[in-house]
Amino acid sequence: MTVKELAEFTGKTERTIQRWIVKVNDKMSAGNDKMSAGGHGVYTDYTIDDVQLILESSTFSKDAVSILMNNARSKPQQNVAVDYEIIGKMIGMAITSALAPLVEKLDKVTEQKKEQLQIEAPKMDSRAIITKSVNEYARNAEVSHRDAYVYLYREYGYRTHCNPSVSAKNRGMKIIDYIDSEGQIDLLAAIAQDIIKEL
Repeated sequence: MTVKELAEFTGKTERTIQRWIVKVNDKMSAGNDKMSAGGHGVYTDYTIDDVQLILESSTFSKDAVSILMNNARSKPQQNVAVDYEIIGKMIGMAITSALAPLVEKLDKVTEQKKEQLQIEAPKMDSRAIITKSVNEYARNAEVSHRDAYVYLYREYGYRTHCNPSVSAKNRGMKIIDYIDSEGQIDLLAAIAQDIIKEL
């Protein structure tokens, strides 16, 4: 494999490949002769062992180099062109595998950000609905808040056939607390909303 082929195979520049070769020059079989004979290694045909030494001095991880070289050695020499294709796929798989934890972490951070942005405002409870409805009724009907509450409790009495004012007084409670203790606070809120609609 020439420097040019190795550069295309790894996706690096020829200059980068030459720097890797210089790092392992003494370890390679007849490395100095190949470098000088091949015009700085451009046309030199490196053996599979030489390619492994070059890749081991590169920025690829040891695992990636091991996988690539094991795959390259397991194929017959006449299928070198096919080996390059498979090795290229293996590099892609190794990079994908190495980046998988980072991608997963980024996905989690993105999901958390989405959840933070999608926080819903808390819904109003029945007492808040009653207060809002009474305020709106008092403003629109131009009556006092006291009169608005009197009207609301009167409507409640008509619909439930009981007098909440008397029942609350007998128990020594506020009217709204009495209605709540009877489990009817949601009904009172619904009546309050009905009153607003009738205006």
